[in-house]
Amino acid sequence: MTELTDKQPDRLPWGDHASHPEELTADYEFRLGDLIHLRARARCTPAGLVTAGIAVALIILAVGRARR
Repeated sequence: MTELTDKQPDRLPWGDHASHPEELTADYEFRLGDLIHLRARARCTPAGLVTAGIAVALIILAVGRARR
């Protein structure tokens, strides 16, 4: 049985999530001197990419149909 914690799921540190076997991750860091430091992280699964592709296709079809 898993241990119960007071932490909210969206408040967990980056490495404390359950990993999907086919998960895609990206980590990007941009530094400009000592003043600007930007860091970005992203993760998705193949099912998420397929869903996003279907959503974009439906939006494009709807906009194309509305322009007629």
